[in-house]
Amino acid sequence: MGDLALCREWIADLGREEFEFAFVLDRSLTSFIDSRDRCFSFAADIHVEETILRAAATVSADVIIFASNAFWNLGGQKGAEFGRFPLGVHRAGVPVLSFDPFEIAFDNVVPRLGKRTHFEPVPESVWALRYMSRSSERPLARHFYASRIWEAACRTSRAATISGVGGDPGKKTVIFPISKNRFDFITKFYGDYYPHLGRILAHSAPDRVQFIIVSPEPVPGLTETGNVIHVPFLPFDDFLALIHASDAYLADSMISCINHAIRMATPALLLANTRTGEATRGSFLEHGAFAYKVFPYGLYEACDILEHRFEISDCYLQAEALDVTAAAEALDSLLYSGALRSELIQQCHHWRANREALPTPRQTIDDILSMGVAIDAMVGAQGKGHLDSVFK
Repeated sequence: MGDLALCREWIADLGREEFEFAFVLDRSLTSFIDSRDRCFSFAADIHVEETILRAAATVSADVIIFASNAFWNLGGQKGAEFGRFPLGVHRAGVPVLSFDPFEIAFDNVVPRLGKRTHFEPVPESVWALRYMSRSSERPLARHFYASRIWEAACRTSRAATISGVGGDPGKKTVIFPISKNRFDFITKFYGDYYPHLGRILAHSAPDRVQFIIVSPEPVPGLTETGNVIHVPFLPFDDFLALIHASDAYLADSMISCINHAIRMATPALLLANTRTGEATRGSFLEHGAFAYKVFPYGLYEACDILEHRFEISDCYLQAEALDVTAAAEALDSLLYSGALRSELIQQCHHWRANREALPTPRQTIDDILSMGVAIDAMVGAQGKGHLDSVFK
């Protein structure tokens, strides 16, 4: 459920000497959980709130942290309603926190489906943990910066990391991660999309450039280009090391791991579309053109808001996805233009430096627990002792 990567960041910063961790999640995700952590799974016929509260009682949890603010991917699960926070905060008895990746409420109409989706904000009674912006007026918002897992990734060997996934350390390396949800949607509704991206990738000479595609399975339309290496989903630490080892990061979603590239100061290129109106004949948008910064969901306006809020507009390059030549040239510049690379890397370092002064996860937890009476009033807690464990 949600972004387990953020949980890994917090665990790395908090450490296991003073803290214990437990997870409640869908059974399909249990393989991603460290064997040192307790693990509880949802049952389809049991309300998610009950499962969470029972698990919290079992481990004597001092804090409950949600990896996301909604159960978006648990089809058929009792109590899991898209966009609705699944826990009555007053029943928790301990502070309830939630990672808050969007920070805003917004509506979006999914192209092809015509379905309008409303993204709710984290409830006012829940502590909102924000990791991209630096400030807000919301009383229960806490901005933080986790560093240890990133620092560890930066200490890895580039040659060993590239070789470890079957790549050639002597070539320029571009990493292109693809999430399972978007992969499934794209292959179902936009069969021409990945072959179109393949034409962009094919502009790069195979003897000089290699593309490492991190995806649930080999991607039709990309693997045929001759310079693509497919890598299944990796443990988070290994994924960060691969981003750090890469010369460039390719993305077709601004709301994705592109923030990892910014943190690692790996120059990134976002393939987007600013064109709306009539369909573009012969393209993957021939059934209806729409502007997007997250393909295939659109989200152009929401991403513009988040880009400003997160202060990342100068931290990556953007190219028009429909223009094969322009996109290929942008990628070529990202790989070979020393001036452009230096500028982007400097902007990423500046972005990170502005956040290194934010509280750490430990300071954030201590701050919330020190509120005492205020927390009791907000979540109905009855007497909390010292923080011995963090419960997700």
